[in-house]
Amino acid sequence: MAGGDDPGIDDPGIPVADAIELLRDELEAALDQGAGRPVQFGIPDVTLTVSVVAGRSKDAVGKIRWWVIEAGGSGTWSHEVAQTLVLTLHPQRVRPDGTRVPLDVGAEDTEPPAPRSGGGR
Repeated sequence: MAGGDDPGIDDPGIPVADAIELLRDELEAALDQGAGRPVQFGIPDVTLTVSVVAGRSKDAVGKIRWWVIEAGGSGTWSHEVAQTLVLTLHPQRVRPDGTRVPLDVGAEDTEPPAPRSGGGR
């Protein structure tokens, strides 16, 4: 782990927002890879369980940030500091008109997904 025991020195892992964005990317890749396949998977919920640590960011604002840490890693975080975060996410496709539809991996959609805004994050 970078920065020793103090999460304010260096980021000890992946920010939670980045971990969720990576999951979103993987779900989008699954959609692309499964398009037109005869077997479809509806995804009503995704449960994400991660080990996290909290610390103040290094910027002047000093906000509390959460980082996902590697399970079983060689870092020096104690079990008293690391917390388990369980998120239940409900993935949906958002159509250009703003309507939300269930996420079916492999389903062919007659409308392209809404364009990303704000650089994708």
